[in-house]
Parts: sequence; C-alpha cells; structure tokens
Amino acid sequence: MSFNAEIATFERRKRALFEAVLALPDSERASYLANVARTEPSLADAVRRLITASNAESSGVLNHPVYERRQSAMPSSIANYKVLKHLGDGGMGSVYLCQQAGGSSPVAVKIIRSSMQSSTVLAHFARERDVLKELNHPNVCRLLDASVAEGGTPFIVMEWVQGEHLGVYCQRLACSLERRLLLFSQVLAGVEYFHSRNVIHRDLKPSNLFVTAGGNIKILDFGLAKMIEHEKGRTGVGPTGTHSRFMTIAYASPEQLSGRLSGRASDIYTLGLICYELLTGRHPFPRESRHTAQTLYETICLHVPALPSQKVHGLPAAIDTMVMKALQVEPQDRHDSAATFLNELRKSLEVLESRALRASR
Repeated sequence: MSFNAEIATFERRKRALFEAVLALPDSERASYLANVARTEPSLADAVRRLITASNAESSGVLNHPVYERRQSAMPSSIANYKVLKHLGDGGMGSVYLCQQAGGSSPVAVKIIRSSMQSSTVLAHFARERDVLKELNHPNVCRLLDASVAEGGTPFIVMEWVQGEHLGVYCQRLACSLERRLLLFSQVLAGVEYFHSRNVIHRDLKPSNLFVTAGGNIKILDFGLAKMIEHEKGRTGVGPTGTHSRFMTIAYASPEQLSGRLSGRASDIYTLGLICYELLTGRHPFPRESRHTAQTLYETICLHVPALPSQKVHGLPAAIDTMVMKALQVEPQDRHDSAATFLNELRKSLEVLESRALRASR
C-alpha cells in the first residue's frame, strides 16, 4: 500500500471511530477509547485530539449557561418550554424533560450539542424532525414540535416515554423466552410500519428500544433515518441508499461498516443482532472485534456466529433459522421485509406454545 493510500485509510478509520465515539454517552467515551488504544494507540490519540478540537470550536446555544448540562443550576427554559429535569445525553445532543406553558403533559426536548453544529449534523437533525412528523404508530415515538432556540440552535419535542431499555426490562423481570419474543414482535411491527412508508432507521440498537410501564415498545431516535423511494416489501438496497458514517458500530450492518449503499436490509440485519442478544444475553461477535468499523466488518465476513441454541439450551431450530437468516452478510439473503421476519417469529412462538402444551399434558 502506498504512503498516500495509508494516510487515506487512516483518515477514514479516524472519522468512523470519531463518529462512533460521539454516538456514545459521555460517561462511556473514555473507556471505549481506552480499549481501542490497547491495539491502536495512534488512532485513539488522533480521535481524542479531534474530540478536543471540536469542543474547543463550539460556540452555539448549548455553551450558554442556560443550556450547559454541567452547570449546577438547572436550565430554566428552552424556547417556550420550561425545563424540569435533565434526562440524558447522546452523540448529537442533550435531552430534557420539559413542560410547555399551558401544556397538560411533560414532553422530552432534544436540543443539538453546540460542538456538533456542522452542516452535516444539522442536516441529520433536520431529517429526524421531518421524518418523525410523518409517523404515527403505537410502537414509534411521536414528534410533537420542532423549532429553533435562541442563538439558532434547533430542537425537537417528542412524547416523553417513561420506561426502560428493552434489555434492562427483560433482565430485571427475568422475562421468559416467549415474553422476549412477544416484545420483539412489537419492534418488528414498528419497523415494518416505517419501512412501508419509505423510512429506514439506520441506528436501531437496544438503547433506542424502550418498554413503557404498560409493556409496550417504543422505538426512539430517528436521527439517522432517511427517506427512500423503494416500493413496500423491497430490501432498500440500491442507488437511493446512503454512505452515512453516523452509526453505532456494534449494531451496524456489513454494508454500513464498509461504506456501501444501504437500505431496509440494513435495519433487518440490525434487528437480527438485537434479537440474538435479547435471546442469548450476548452479542454474536466478540467485544474486541467491535472497536472499529473495519475490525467488525472483517470479523463478520470471516466468521459465522454461533447459533442461538448453542448459547441457550432448548431453543427450537425455528429460532436459529429466523435469527441467522437476518444475519446473512449479503443483504439479498436476509428476510425481504420486517413483515417476513415477523411472520417467522410468529411461527417460532407457535413451536414454543406447542412444546409447552405437550409438556403440560
């Protein structure tokens, strides 16, 4: 490889890692980079410098005391929304629990991080607003408002989802296999809904799947979604895909990791990862392979993960078939839609019910 090619490769990997780190909560970034530094110290150092530089150059609303999370005083308001509580931080911004004047219910307000106010990130933020406006489904978080705060910082207002992450919920309640599959069926129903409306998510992951107090799934954060023009039922692989590097590496599809065009099939792959982890308690690929997009992509191409039934005794073959089909490397080899995936899941539930009935007899 020539010197210039090596530099170009390093820069691509640096950008991919930088964006992956920004997608993590603040509390997890240092440990993530420390793991990368064990094998690639120069890459980790370059990303640390890039993060420091991006923070130093920021000058937007979130650096104003009213929007600074680390200030001892709680922000008083965001536009005409009174801030009640800080809910958390993500790669693109902070989320607050707010109350609008005259409003009856609290809402979640997501405001973009000032250090992320590049034209690319602002475009992603605007896309989240525009996509969510068109969606109305019980398993998809609703957009209620979208505007710009003082200083030109955009924000969106969403329904406040009270609950916990899907994995945490299942672990806390020691949910049965059947219960886990029923919850995951709601995820598939929500994905099929927005896929049928030419929307792909591109950043599905366990932390974007909430279970409410009533046991209903809500899919959050459409910041990476993109409108596409394929007909319902198509995989979404084609010229209307995207080269976006904004992704969570551990839950990205092979085509996302390699920078190829991606579509509905990428969401299907990620759903396979989430289902595998939900059933077995483990990601199908080892942690050390998930530090960078390149290492994970190489692992996916070279190694077939163990069957779920090899991790959890007693899983029927139908579940192995269902999950492993979603995890095929080539997009065209996966389930052709979330609806097909859901139909396979229902068949698996029937197998489990039949097995339970025979056992009771």
